[in-house]
Amino acid sequence: MGILPTANAQTTLGLATTYHFFDYTEFDTFGNKYNKERGGIPGLELALKIKYFNQRLKSSLSATLLESDVKYTGRTNRGALHTTRTDERIAILSMRTQLLFSHRSNRRFWTFLSLRNYEWQRDIRPKNNIAGLFEVYEWLETSAGIRLNIENKNVPSWAVEVSLLHTGLFNYFSPTIYVDLAQVEGGTTTLDLGSDTGYRLLFEISQNIQHNMKVSVLTYHESWDFGRSNTQFSTGGARQLLVTEPRSETRNSGLQFRLEISLD
Repeated sequence: MGILPTANAQTTLGLATTYHFFDYTEFDTFGNKYNKERGGIPGLELALKIKYFNQRLKSSLSATLLESDVKYTGRTNRGALHTTRTDERIAILSMRTQLLFSHRSNRRFWTFLSLRNYEWQRDIRPKNNIAGLFEVYEWLETSAGIRLNIENKNVPSWAVEVSLLHTGLFNYFSPTIYVDLAQVEGGTTTLDLGSDTGYRLLFEISQNIQHNMKVSVLTYHESWDFGRSNTQFSTGGARQLLVTEPRSETRNSGLQFRLEISLD
């Protein structure tokens, strides 16, 4: 899915601002909600796109950074209610290849494959004599989908796409979580999370404002799960603690404003 050089290539640089509404929930072994983190996270995205083979094939690379704090509501390991804030930092590197499947009048149907690498730093703040917790989630996401473009000259164009995703690399390279228990002198450990499936929906409206410049507004919703992790002892601290990461669900939505400039 790499970007290949070609004499007929058309290169586009994109810059986008994102408002990402983060919605993450963990569940105990009985299926009850254990904790929830929700809130808006602003971010920036930088993208490089290349069209070639008479614009029938597209490849893109993008880097996204989302960073802010959100509200944490849940229970301690002893069952007491607990509310605090969590500092979130999500970095995403993405590669995508898109192939024109059908072209009729102003309608274009595309199929695409993508690979995303995620690093999510989750820093739960201490509060009311309850210790905080620092975790780093890392995983590869593979996805495949379809996209419909309706291209207009005098009015805005629009597009809709649907993709199915998997929080792993074809059942290999399971997602991992690094857990830092330094605030309770428990050392650290790294656990394997269970891979699972999900989906992503996107709707986009765009308008050319110059011959080499386009602005877009898009909204999206994405959903995926992680299975319950393995259980193991922490190491390197004054105490050895038995650690398990619970099953979780992620249900995010977002709004993005994008500017794209053709470099050719």
